[in-house]
Parts: sequence; C-alpha cells; structure tokens
Amino acid sequence: MTGSSKFWTWFLTGLLTFLIVGVVNVFIDDVFKSQWDLTEDNRYTLADAAKRISAKLEDVCTIKCYISDPLPSYLAHVPRVLRTRLEEFQSASSDMVEFEFIAPENESETFIKDLEERKITPVQLQDSDGGKRITGAYYVWLVFAYGDQEENLNLLQFGRDVIKEADLLRRLPYEISQKLVKMTNPDASVGIMSEKKIAPQQLQQTGLFPKEASDSLMSLRAGLEAAVSAPKDVDLKTGNPIPDDLDAVIIYRPESLDERQIFEIDQALMKGTNVAILLDNYASIEVDRFMTDYQPQLQQGRIKMRPLDHGMTEWLAHFGVNVQPGHVESEQSCVAVINRVQLTPQGFRPVSEQRRYPACVLVREEDEDGKTGQISEDNPAFGGLAVVSMFTPVPMTLNESQLSVHANATGEVVLRTHKDSYVRTAKGGFLALYEKGEPEIPPDRQSYALAIAVRGEFRSFFAGKTYGADQGADRPPRKGPNGDALPPLPSEEPKIEESLEPGQLWVFADADFCSELYLAQRIGLAQATASQQAWQSARQASSGLMNVIQGLTSGSDLVEIRKPSLVDRTLDQLEIDKERDDIRFWSVALAPLIVVALGMCRWMLRLTFTRVSSPELGAAGGSRVASGSDNLEEHAS
Repeated sequence: MTGSSKFWTWFLTGLLTFLIVGVVNVFIDDVFKSQWDLTEDNRYTLADAAKRISAKLEDVCTIKCYISDPLPSYLAHVPRVLRTRLEEFQSASSDMVEFEFIAPENESETFIKDLEERKITPVQLQDSDGGKRITGAYYVWLVFAYGDQEENLNLLQFGRDVIKEADLLRRLPYEISQKLVKMTNPDASVGIMSEKKIAPQQLQQTGLFPKEASDSLMSLRAGLEAAVSAPKDVDLKTGNPIPDDLDAVIIYRPESLDERQIFEIDQALMKGTNVAILLDNYASIEVDRFMTDYQPQLQQGRIKMRPLDHGMTEWLAHFGVNVQPGHVESEQSCVAVINRVQLTPQGFRPVSEQRRYPACVLVREEDEDGKTGQISEDNPAFGGLAVVSMFTPVPMTLNESQLSVHANATGEVVLRTHKDSYVRTAKGGFLALYEKGEPEIPPDRQSYALAIAVRGEFRSFFAGKTYGADQGADRPPRKGPNGDALPPLPSEEPKIEESLEPGQLWVFADADFCSELYLAQRIGLAQATASQQAWQSARQASSGLMNVIQGLTSGSDLVEIRKPSLVDRTLDQLEIDKERDDIRFWSVALAPLIVVALGMCRWMLRLTFTRVSSPELGAAGGSRVASGSDNLEEHAS
C-alpha cells in the first residue's frame, strides 16, 4: 500500500468513526432521555403508577414552567431536574403532556401583571456572589392547564427537598401526578362531619387558628384539597341526609349521635359512599378547652379527659367492629426524655431520664425486643410507614364471623397493637402523663386494632326495623340540634336495605392524630411533653389517613407513588471504615496489578504465536545457533 492510499484509508476511517459516534449520540439523546437509575429500589425511576396516571389523559395537558434565569446557585439544578421528569411524563402519556420553560423576567410588564393576578408571584431568596450576600426575587412555579382547569404548584413549598437534586427527583413524580389526578377527576369530592368550636384569643393570636369556629383540621383539609376539590361540611344535626355526590365522608370524633344520624350514615354506605370514622372515647385536646383545661394540667403532669359517648357501638358491631370503653395502653409506647438538674454529693448535675408515655401507643415495623405490633404491608395506605402512633386509642377488635350477615363483605385489621396491650380508664377524669418505674399492667392483655377496613356489599343495620307509635315508619324520626322532633322530609327516598354499590368502611381508633392542636407548629401534646417521637409518629398516622381518603376518591395510584418502600440507606460507620480501607488498598495496588496483567497477556500472546518467550532472547539465541553451525562446518571441512 502506497503512502497516498494509507493516508486516504486512515482519513476515511477517522471520518466514518466521527460520523458514527455523532449519529449514535444523537440517537441516544433522542430515544433515551431519562437518567440511569442504579439504586437498588429504583427510587429515581418514574413509578408505574405515575405512568398509568399519565396514560389516562384524554386531552393535552400543558405545563408552563415559570423559572427565573438565572436561579440562586443552590437551585441551579432545578431546570435540569424538571426537564428530566417532564420528559418522562411526556413519554408515558404518548405526548399528551407538553411543557415549556419561561423566564418571567424576560417578559413584558403586562405578562408579569397577569401572573400576579393569578397569584403567581416571585419569592425573595438570598444568594452569594463573589463573597457578597445578595437578595433577589425568583420564580419557581409550575402551572398546569387541562381543558378549562388550571392548577399551580410552587416548588419552593417543598422546603429542603427542592435544594437537594436527589430529593427533588424523588418528590416531583408524586407532586406532578397529584395535579394530573385532580384535573382528570374534577368531580371527586370528600365531606367532613365534625363539630366546630371557636379557639380562645391566645390561640388566635398565634395565627394558627381563625377567629371563626373551627374543627382544628386545617392541615387535613389542605392535604385533601391538593388532590380533590375543597372538602364539604356535612351536618347531620338538622336531620338531613349525607349528599349523594360525595365519594367519601370523614366522621371526625362523633359524639352523642342519635339513631337518625346513624341511619343517614348507614344509608350513605348502602349507596356506595365510602365512610371513614375517627373514634374517641375521651376528648383530651379540644380547641375551646386548650387554655383553660389542657395547658394548666400539663404543668401537673396530667391531662383532663372528657368522656365521650359516640353512640355507634351497636352499628359498628353490625359490621364486625367491636368497640369497648376505656383506652388502650401498651408496653410499646412513646418515650419522653426529661432533662433536669439534680443535687448530688458532687454538687448540682444535669440528669436526663426517659419516661414512658403510656397513653401514646406505638406500632413499629420492628423492635429490638420483638414487640412490634403490626403494620399491614399489603395495604397501600400504610405500606412503607415505619412507625405509627395514636393517643388514648379506643379498644377495638374485628369479629369476622359477624360479617356473615352481609352478602359479600371482608374485613382487614390494617394496624394492630402488640399482644401485651391492655385497657384502662381515666381515673377521676384525669390521665397521668408519665409513669416512673415499672407500670402496673393488668393480667388481661391482648392485641387491639388501631385501624380496620371493611369492604364489599352490606346489609343495612336498619333492615326490617320500623319506628313510631304505630310502627309505620321505616326510619328513625328526625330531630333538631336540641333534640326537638322535626317533621319528615318532603320527599324521602325509600330505605335501602342492601348495598346498591360496593363500599368501604374504615374505622380508626383515635381522632387526635389529625388535629391541628396535635400536629401543627409544635403545639400539642407531643411537643409539650418533649416527645418528638410521639409527634413524628402521629404525623405518620395522619399520612395513612390521607392515603386512605385518596384511595377512596381517586384510586390507589397516588398512594403507590407517595409511599414507596425504600431500602434503608443509613450509613454504618463500620462499613464506611471497611470501604475506606478497601479504597486505599486498591488505589495503591490496582495500577501496578493492571500493568503486570497487561504484560503477562502480551507475553502469553507472543509465546503463543512466535514460540519465543522474549524477542531479545530469541534474537540472541538465533545468532548463537548460527555460529555453532558455522563452526561445525569448518571442522568438517
């Protein structure tokens, strides 16, 4: 081959290689738009449930990303993460999701004013530039448009999750899916039956409670409104039925329900409306009694308990849910750490001691003593939650044999306490907050249910029952708020004795865990007793309730995305030290080993093809052999 032909061969080969690499890169960029997820639990891969939600879109959903350019340095990753996730939703929806990025600062004043009217406003954030602290106004918003509906999402409400790229990648699928579910199910609705009371002036001044009457369920209502329309108030004291357009109704801490009110709940369940009941045998934390009864008693290490009579015992027993008086306690309870100063021979010394919080029953996935209770991993509402607590829960058990009276119904205990749990009553109307030493545990102990789900087709509790002096009425009489008799409704529907549609009945053994007094802004029993464990595990119970309601209204897809069972990635110091030693060894030894290995491979290849172990030795040996031959010839001559 001549020099010219070699040149053109190498030139064409290089050019062809360059073109192949360019085409492959373009192909990979267009076809494989997602990142590689090498985590064991695929926590950064778009969940199948999110793909199913996207596939349900019947029209184009436009997502406008109002993102300032540039953003503060600690938010510089936001546009990249957003684009990655939105491209995944776009692919899963068969291009029914369209998105664009807009920097509002580059638009006209009219454009900015329009955003302000839609309550899309910038947020003041700090950053540093050349060692100097600067403050600027930044947009970090998503606006979803689907048909005539519009939903806004402020990414800064994620808190710390928006700062870390990995956390933002993990959270975005649920937040985006939640907006898609709400827009594709505009008719989904939830009702809340609760008693509203006016908070005292001291609580109103905190800004957490409004001046008007409230049921202290603000966080619950806000969480529900993120996925469905604003919850509707249900009032049965007037004798009116539960509206038919509700997918689910939450009955929060029922008290002194009369037979007519229970009848209306029963009939709603027969129509297929899902019912979630949050029971309590005692009212411990109430917004109107917080300052007069609750806080003064805390200083004495006790809580004033107001007995409640919900009036639902017989009705619940008809569905296999047996309810007893008193409250459940367990050896597996939350623990409060008490710091105090104690006089010792060496002087005053700080002392920390742990005190059991006996009224706060705790259920964990696992415990070093094996006293775990049970969290149903098969149920999507609580699967993935590591710990759940409830305060003074009602003693409940599930009697599955009672379900035989129904056409087609099944029951499930979703949360269960440990078998060493027991029942107590508040002596004198007060509950001791702490217990020192070994508590007196009653001999009669068993496991109690904290959450029960009954599903299927039911037979009404009121089937075949008649009322009135002449037994001519098929339902209990209507009564007003004061118990006064009310006339029958002008047009009452016939009583339903068998389910028209399958429904679900959920019963929780506590109502405190979703109260604003218990959860919000460090006000409530857990914070007042320095038990962060109680506060955090109560939030988990509230998350479980939210999952239940979302499952009853919009299906279980959102729940599946929200509560993945993540692999524990807690750092172990022993493993860290071992890996550090391994890295140190391989960083020193790996390079020489690679050189030796390559040399051995080269030597073996040369030996295989040339039958000569070394080129130098081969050349020297060949000349010696030749010299020997010449000498022999000379002697021969």
